[in-house]
Amino acid sequence: MIMNKKFQSKFIKFVLCLSVFGLVFSNSTLNAFLNFAPVARAAGQSQMCQTMVDVILIIDSSGSMADGAALSQCNWEALEWVGPSMQCVSHSQTGLTEAECLAKPNPVQCDAPVYTPAT
Repeated sequence: MIMNKKFQSKFIKFVLCLSVFGLVFSNSTLNAFLNFAPVARAAGQSQMCQTMVDVILIIDSSGSMADGAALSQCNWEALEWVGPSMQCVSHSQTGLTEAECLAKPNPVQCDAPVYTPAT
């Protein structure tokens, strides 16, 4: 059977999904869910309750959860010599707290500091 690349890619993904689904809902796991009946048991000092457990750990290491993250940012202006005169010069710094940002010098002729919190 001849398949085009797009269909072949989708087919492989579908088969992989079925394989993972089969692992997650294997017969023993499915039985554990269907036959679950909580039973209260008391364990003494020398007794321990034992039970069979199926565990699957899936770790997402793609880094997609970090997309859109940004440090806090502080933008302010300060009077500085530019050529022969004093002018307001823009500055920017990341990672400051709001208090640190608002504590920046604020000359009357320049704009006040602007704080943008981290996301």
